[in-house]
Parts: sequence; C-alpha cells; structure tokens
Amino acid sequence: MKRTRISLDDLCATFSSYIEEHYPTPKAFQKNLDMLLGDKRNRITPDEYMSAIEKNVVFLNDLIIEGEALLDLLVKKYDLKDADELNTLLQEMESRARGHTEERYRRIFIEGKDAKYESLRKLKRTDVKSYIGKLEFDYRYLMTFRIMLFEFFNILVSLREKYRITFGRKGAVKRIVDQIELTANYYLGNVKVEEGGNIEVEDGGKDEDTESDAGAGTGGDSRSD
Repeated sequence: MKRTRISLDDLCATFSSYIEEHYPTPKAFQKNLDMLLGDKRNRITPDEYMSAIEKNVVFLNDLIIEGEALLDLLVKKYDLKDADELNTLLQEMESRARGHTEERYRRIFIEGKDAKYESLRKLKRTDVKSYIGKLEFDYRYLMTFRIMLFEFFNILVSLREKYRITFGRKGAVKRIVDQIELTANYYLGNVKVEEGGNIEVEDGGKDEDTESDAGAGTGGDSRSD
C-alpha cells in the first residue's frame, strides 16, 4: 500500500503539537527540574553534588552527540522497522554514553583535557559558587534537550509507520535540531515572544563548553553518579 507523503514542516508541526499536549507549562516543567536538582543536592555532600552534576553534564552531552548522529542517520538513509527497534537503539546509545562517563569525567575534570571544557574548568578554579550555578544551568538545558530529542525520535518512527516523509535535499537535520533547541529553550524560560510574533532566545541554549559536536521520552534523572 502506497503511503501518503508528508513534509518536514508536517513532521515538525506534529512534534510541536505533541509536546504542547503532553508536557506541563514551562513554569511547571522548570519546577520539576528544580525539584530534581534539589533532591540530589539534599541527599549528598556539597563535594559529591558538584561531582555528580559534572558527571551528569558529561553524560548528557555525550549522549546528545550520539543522538544527533542517529538523527542524521535516520533522516538520510536508515529506516527503522518499528518503535521496538528504536528503543533498542536508544538503550544501547545510553549504555555506551554511561559506560564512558567515568573515563570522560576523569579526563575533563581531573586531568584537565578536552579544550571544549576549558572555560568551565577556569570558572571552577576562580568562583566555585558561579561554577555550581553554571553546571546546574547546563544540566537543565542538556536534560531538556535530551528529553525533546528522544520525543522527536518517537514521533519520527510513529509517523513513518503511516507516511512517507519528504525531508528535502539538505538542511533537514539542522532544521530539526533547531526546532528541538527552540523547544528546549521555551520550556526552560529562555524564549520570549516579541511584538509581531518573533521568537528570541534569551541567555540560553548550548554554549562552547557543552555544545555537542553534531548539530536531549519523558526523561527522569539520567544519573551517571
């Protein structure tokens, strides 16, 4: 049976509608993240908390890099059979990222390697309070991006069971990543709607210390500690 064609615009619109329907308001979403961090902060010592958030940032950043690589593969040439195959791939991806976290953490925060994290390490040496705040900001962003990315995977696979998606010749992956990033920033309160409906991202999003090299289901605390 020939499947109906839908466009990348249709795919992104379906993603946006799904998130709006199934997720709480940005204020409630942010409160949930605050509670998540507060629970972690209250059950361990300050040094353990700092180490745990460092590891979470490393884990989530590396997971997103792998996730964006998978997205590129799915858009360009690979068609998953069903949701079960997707879940298997995502679980394997998380296992790989988690398995490398301790080694990556040691190289970045103990040995001082990986230039991408240098300004973060410098902040740690000069202002620990601001450093903790920056870690928590990065954690919130990366966790939210990871959640939205995984939701996009689920929607992509679900729609492919019914429709043939036309992505266009180029730029599709960037368009999708931009959509996920904008959605993440909206739920973190980093987006404002200006007069005329223009959207502006305020002091949020990926920065040079946690930006994935490639382009983060309803997630819980992706612990790596």
